Amino acid sequence: MSKEQKLETVELIDDHTHKGEPLKPGAKIQVTAERKAWLIRHKKVADATPALPVAKAKE
Repeated sequence: MSKEQKLETVELIDDHTHKGEPLKPGAKIQVTAERKAWLIRHKKVADATPALPVAKAKE
């Protein structure tokens, strides 16, 4: 990993092994943005991106 890559702290919502260590939900780990996206896709961390507002249907 390049020293230029910024790390983000994420909180696990499912069991996950990080750097060979098994971790439980609630554990916080530091990962790159790319790894965070992978964890979100695999439902290991919650996506903290705010949801876009949904327009109400006109009746």
